[in-house]
Amino acid sequence: MKKVELEKTSRIFVFGMALLFSTIALTPSSSQAADWYFGTRWIGDSANSNLNGDWNVGTYWTPTGVPTSGDGVSIGALNGVGAVVHFVNNQSDRTIPYLEYLNGLMIDGGGATLNQTQDTLTMGNASDPYSNPYTYVGYSDIGTFNQSGGTHVSPTMFLGYDVGSTGTYTLSGGRDTSALTTNTAIFGLYGQGNFTQTGGTHTVNKFLELGAMPTGIGTYRLQGGLLTTSTPPGANYPSTIVGESGTGFFTQAGGIHDVMHQLILGRAPGGSGTYELQAGNLNTYGDTYVSREGTGTFINSGGTHTADGTVWLGSQPGITGIYRLSAGLLTANLGVVVGQVGDGIFDQTGGIHEVGPSAALTIGNNTGSSGIYNLSDTGQLTAGNVYVSAGGRGQFNQTGGSNNSNNVVIGVNPGDIGNYNLSGGALTVLGSIVNNGEFHYSGGTLKAGQFLNNAGGAFRVSGPAEQIVQADVTTAGGSTTTIDATTAVFTGTFSLDGAFYSDPSTIRFMNTLTVASTGFISASPGDIYEVSADFLNYSTNDSWDTNAADLFFTGAGPHRFHLSSLAAANTWDELTLLNGTTLDLSSDAAATLFVRLLNGDIGNITNTGLYPLTINYGGGELVLAPVPEPETYAMLLAGLGLLGFAARCRKRKDLWRALELPGAQLPGKSTYFRHQGPDSPTMG
Repeated sequence: MKKVELEKTSRIFVFGMALLFSTIALTPSSSQAADWYFGTRWIGDSANSNLNGDWNVGTYWTPTGVPTSGDGVSIGALNGVGAVVHFVNNQSDRTIPYLEYLNGLMIDGGGATLNQTQDTLTMGNASDPYSNPYTYVGYSDIGTFNQSGGTHVSPTMFLGYDVGSTGTYTLSGGRDTSALTTNTAIFGLYGQGNFTQTGGTHTVNKFLELGAMPTGIGTYRLQGGLLTTSTPPGANYPSTIVGESGTGFFTQAGGIHDVMHQLILGRAPGGSGTYELQAGNLNTYGDTYVSREGTGTFINSGGTHTADGTVWLGSQPGITGIYRLSAGLLTANLGVVVGQVGDGIFDQTGGIHEVGPSAALTIGNNTGSSGIYNLSDTGQLTAGNVYVSAGGRGQFNQTGGSNNSNNVVIGVNPGDIGNYNLSGGALTVLGSIVNNGEFHYSGGTLKAGQFLNNAGGAFRVSGPAEQIVQADVTTAGGSTTTIDATTAVFTGTFSLDGAFYSDPSTIRFMNTLTVASTGFISASPGDIYEVSADFLNYSTNDSWDTNAADLFFTGAGPHRFHLSSLAAANTWDELTLLNGTTLDLSSDAAATLFVRLLNGDIGNITNTGLYPLTINYGGGELVLAPVPEPETYAMLLAGLGLLGFAARCRKRKDLWRALELPGAQLPGKSTYFRHQGPDSPTMG
């Protein structure tokens, strides 16, 4: 073995700040280091080459005698075989001096092992400025510390100090009978440090660090008991660091981990940290950083993670933070940011993700950042607000699971690039979906109080199945709504101020359809627009094109059909009244409805205007006197005309619908209209 090297300890990188260690020296002065290291050494039963034995046998030490307060102790190996020492420090045993504290402890060489099952082992003396409060387990070789009972106090502990070394610590036993207290715990400084806790209580008063230097590898496996990592009041550094500049792994399969300040995975450049929560409870009372400046991954496969601070993924440009939730629970009371300044990915295939009712899930938080949230399978997400792009690029892909949120906003700021792709599962929004980016609905269930497609927003509906939009939809001028090769059903009101494209599709409006002056519909041949309530058309946009599409009115009761002053906006291929539907026509000015074919009972069409109504369809013509409603008589400023527009006749569809009337002929032959009823005249 070799002396503790001062230059080694000076290389420790913790947060890049010398201030953190300004109040503690990692080793004593050189002369004291020699005294400490070569002070009291374990030699065991050297006469019989037996290194195993009890701590309180004086002849097993050199110089002879049980270590006393202030001694530095080292336990090593003989001929490559490590000693196994059983710690005893019984205060009631007056045959040996009670050990108040040690001036440092090193367990190193050939797998040297110290077992503590009882009593108290303390490193350092706060009243002694020369006291060494350090425990080294695996300094340059291999060392092990097993604690199943008693109390161990070590202000600073290293597991795996030097390159090539391995230090292992196991803590077991009851919470009240087995306790370890450390201020600074560094596992995997330059070597490998492994800590396994199946019980007991481990209290860290400053910070726990796994994988400190680039060559360091630190692991912590928590299977039971309680681990508490704290930070002194006013200190601005994290409580738990998994992957400082090296590689850190924290696996929690049980127990409780209370992080009183920050939890950081991948803190410094080159660092890599992974936290896997399989079972148990992780409580973070400060922020959680997954990839601060290094690479971080959080895997929740069955435990409960309660975050009272914000969860940040990807905090610096060029790095990616990943959170995977497949089971268990994540409760983020102050919110989750996927892509803070760098990149973030949140994959949820199961489990429950709860974001506080007044907090937000933000995907793509700042300029240059990128965030992706993938929700699938049985995952359940509940959030106060979901922001898909709030300065950066954001994308939400939902192929399954459920998203139950108060509000969803795609593109919070002008110029934000946000996308929400819903192809499976259920999206239920109590308030509003506000789309300033792109929203693509191709499967699953879509339900919201309101769907607002703002200027610049693109709302696309597609997919082989019938897609039902359960919301009141408002589309602003400058927005686009596209129905692509599907059947789209809108159960709420639909207010159209922007562009509406269909190719080829069936669109059903179960409630009132209102088109403002800037709105327009551009349909493809064969498209069907079915209205179950009123159709109020005020469009004056020349981009309107429905002359190859069919318009259906269905449902009992009168339907108001308000015509535009723009001829193109009143032009359809076929107009069909289904199931005895009645239709009341109105307009704010003189208007004409152009249809190639009218299917239904002409007696169910009334003119509520002030002027005669002329119906021309093919070669037929019928004039109806105006019969305005009494309560709207004074408001009607112009009569309405209903006439055929022979110049617009096109080739008729190959097959008539089952609801078309007898007497219909194919294009090129005489056109007949025979309306139903015993007194129905035949026109041709």
